[in-house]
Amino acid sequence: MARPIINSPRMLRTGQPLTLEQIKSVAPAVFASGPHESRGPRYAYVPTIAPLQTLLDSGWHVYEAAQQRARAADRDPYTKHMLRMRKESLTKHTDGVPEVILINGHDGSASYRLIAGYFRFVCCNGLMVGSHISSFTVRHTVGPQTSDEVLRAGEKTITEKFPAMMEQMEKWRKITLSDAAAYSLAKTAVQLRYGDTVPPFKPAELLLVRRDADRAPTLWNTLNRIQENIMGGGWETRSAMFGRKSTVRPVERVSAVAKINGGLWDAAFQLAEEA
Repeated sequence: MARPIINSPRMLRTGQPLTLEQIKSVAPAVFASGPHESRGPRYAYVPTIAPLQTLLDSGWHVYEAAQQRARAADRDPYTKHMLRMRKESLTKHTDGVPEVILINGHDGSASYRLIAGYFRFVCCNGLMVGSHISSFTVRHTVGPQTSDEVLRAGEKTITEKFPAMMEQMEKWRKITLSDAAAYSLAKTAVQLRYGDTVPPFKPAELLLVRRDADRAPTLWNTLNRIQENIMGGGWETRSAMFGRKSTVRPVERVSAVAKINGGLWDAAFQLAEEA
């Protein structure tokens, strides 16, 4: 699949591994040579490009790069960025592939994190696990971390986090949700994205079935439908007050992507526990 799945000034995903030039075009902070000037003496600079190159040399490939826009222009070359990576040896799943999500920032906006994720081919969903499957975090106040340490964290994500993630997914495929539980998960998604702001659509719209494969009311299918709709947007809606037409915008800000995905995963975990 050569055509871009996501292609915007701040996010790029294609069906092929991204080159360093492609990554730099949307996430220049990956290549920052040092931290933002606001960082104090206790701040330990943890680069992104050096560990990334080690991961690339070890068989990893980047399939998505993103960087959020900083509120202050001088922070833009250092701000929070995200890379979704996978190994070719892990692409044997029928409906998707496990990924490692790397998040970092050089302006105090993020610690160096490696999070387990899953990319679903049929709908181009990029899921991320929540707090019930913890991530590996490198604090910028501890001290410089070597590329080898980050590489080991990536490998531990494969050996420790991926099996737990796949076990939960398989369990969720066997759980049938009631209409009330599905609506509750949709309401959680709206809250995660909009907070106290009035959303431009009703939670029930997030339960829209886009393909027959997702029609069965399992927890896994429902999670994927809601995640695809809340993250990708793209459908028309009307404002409750004035009836104006608008198109739901996709979520691209790195902080929001991580918050919504992690929150939805945790909410699904809670529903599974209750079931």
